[in-house]
Amino acid sequence: MDVMLSDNARRFLCRIGFVVLCVIPTLWCAKAVLFPRGHGEWSAQLQQQFGVASQLGRVSTLSPQRTDFFDLLVGAAAYETRVIIDHASLQNQHDGRLLQIAHARGSSAAIWLMLQQMTTALSRSGKSDRPQRIHLETVTFLQPDGTATPNGIWHQLTILVENQGRSCTASFVPGQRPTDNADGESAEPTRVTLQRNIDAHGNHWYLDARGSHLPIGLIQGGLPILRTVNPDAVVVNGLASLVEVNGQWSGEVRGQLAGIDLNHVIARNFGTPISGMATATITSAVIADSQLLEIEGHLYSQSGTIGSDLLDGCVQCLGMQMVQPHGGQDQPFRDLRFGFVIRNHALAIFGHQAGAIALGESSESLLIPQHGQPHPVNNLFALLAWPHQHFFATPLTRNVASLAQKIDLPDASDLRTADDTGQPHSVSR
Repeated sequence: MDVMLSDNARRFLCRIGFVVLCVIPTLWCAKAVLFPRGHGEWSAQLQQQFGVASQLGRVSTLSPQRTDFFDLLVGAAAYETRVIIDHASLQNQHDGRLLQIAHARGSSAAIWLMLQQMTTALSRSGKSDRPQRIHLETVTFLQPDGTATPNGIWHQLTILVENQGRSCTASFVPGQRPTDNADGESAEPTRVTLQRNIDAHGNHWYLDARGSHLPIGLIQGGLPILRTVNPDAVVVNGLASLVEVNGQWSGEVRGQLAGIDLNHVIARNFGTPISGMATATITSAVIADSQLLEIEGHLYSQSGTIGSDLLDGCVQCLGMQMVQPHGGQDQPFRDLRFGFVIRNHALAIFGHQAGAIALGESSESLLIPQHGQPHPVNNLFALLAWPHQHFFATPLTRNVASLAQKIDLPDASDLRTADDTGQPHSVSR
């Protein structure tokens, strides 16, 4: 049975519709035009939605669905935490919210801090299944003097947060823009992908950098454990699968680290005298509860110098044979090449060149290891601390103890030499 509305009822409904559909939107637009938001309001909104404090130069609202920001300064005025953005736009699209940034530049630490704050804020604010995205067309990493870091450019950096904040995927193209191939077609760029998924078992992280070269200096801001490595070293074909539970990490990592400055990494941090450029290939590294459980790989250095203290330590701590007496002098080498395995609390070294791990300038053997013979892994830390064995604790020996805490040991504080240890554990390669 149809119900007829009276004229008064129809007029009332029409007035309500006019107010809702016409008057209110018109007043809202008039307010936006006549009384635009101040920079303080926009800065507060950016901090609420994206977790970053910012200073704005100019704001332009082209439509209710898009706002453009110019001359942004993200973070504090200090260089270490400052990111400069020339132009960014905040857009509400049918498939989600997008923050698009044309060009961002800053130090590695500042850029990583900004991205971490943005990702955390988006993950916490995800109240629906609508994805939220951040897209940076170009990111330039700066050196302390304000100049661009060599090879310090990323392109097409995209962060996608979805599934109510439980899934986050970041991908980018490292290096210069992709060029055309021989056929005149645009070459397909190699993308680095970092994914995080949250479930009842913890935070699952997956890194795929196969086919890419990542300078260490560009990712040290996000991975403090790498700050002992020289910034111009490069991660090649990195692959990692890790799970974080209550701040403890477990999983597997493999890849190659090229351009290692042995003096920067070893001599500066541990006082163990050695110099030269090296490449370390990690076939497999297993981590459990934030400690290195086992690792297998090999290291190569074309030339350099080994200190006499380090040569003595290799003999005393790892049972190696020194072919020629060093006479207290540092020894140059032409070829340093060996494989290594840490497993079951034991370390084994495998020589390559005529059974040696290092050749002298005249191609004679310099050091010959006990090929594959296992030694307690504590002896590795005794080797690193060898130049300081007659001194009380120093910053260098504390670095050795700090490194020992990151490896699964029977007793991480027991830095003994091969002469006063018990029977070694078995190691299989």
